[in-house]
Amino acid sequence: HSALGYSLDLHWDSSVLHAFWIEHYWFDGDIYEVYYTRSADQGYTWLSEPMRVDTGGVNVSRPRGGFWARDPENLVAVWCSGKVTFPIYAVCSTRSDSGNTWSAPVRANPESGEAYRCDVFGDAGTGEVLVVWTDQLTQFVKCAHGREATGIEEEAEPPPFGVTASPNPFVHTVRISVVGETVPGALEIFDLLGRLTAVVEADESGTFLWNGRDSSNQEVSPGQYIVRAVFDGVPATIRLIKL
Repeated sequence: HSALGYSLDLHWDSSVLHAFWIEHYWFDGDIYEVYYTRSADQGYTWLSEPMRVDTGGVNVSRPRGGFWARDPENLVAVWCSGKVTFPIYAVCSTRSDSGNTWSAPVRANPESGEAYRCDVFGDAGTGEVLVVWTDQLTQFVKCAHGREATGIEEEAEPPPFGVTASPNPFVHTVRISVVGETVPGALEIFDLLGRLTAVVEADESGTFLWNGRDSSNQEVSPGQYIVRAVFDGVPATIRLIKL
């Protein structure tokens, strides 16, 4: 089959040249496959067959990733993994036998689940690994770190404000509450394509009620929507599901 290549990454560890990439093709559904190969003569010859890194699956998107090698034996591969909709995880797979077998992927962002691009870096002296990704909702660059003995842990990021919604999922009306030193006077609600759907203002108690209608008072379709609040120039978001 013919395939499109994504996220080609090369890494030189002073003795071995490592290559990592993602192939995308169609076969009864979207197929993304993650591969690895190596060269011990500076790229003149490579393994006869590349090694498969991921565990497979139809209609699981794996469009972007990265690679790092501590030495010829200890390797780390990362890529984004998820369905067409949320959540999308930055997953990490490691190997300590020259890439012949790979560990089951570990999620670097189990809490946020909004990775759009990801990459990996490491410290050859300590073995510490840093996975970074862009959060497509908040537009922040986030990271997780870990070591072979402790695994990957997402960095805690307690914000000085917060947005909550209840009930969520909802059918007709959802109550949105915000907590912060400066509470915004209005919230913006977007669909997953980034189009502004509605602007909701706070009532006398500082609570926001959205009736599931757009700015022209038409009921919106069931699906996922993003609420965006801005506190002193810093955005916070929460995802709503309308049934």
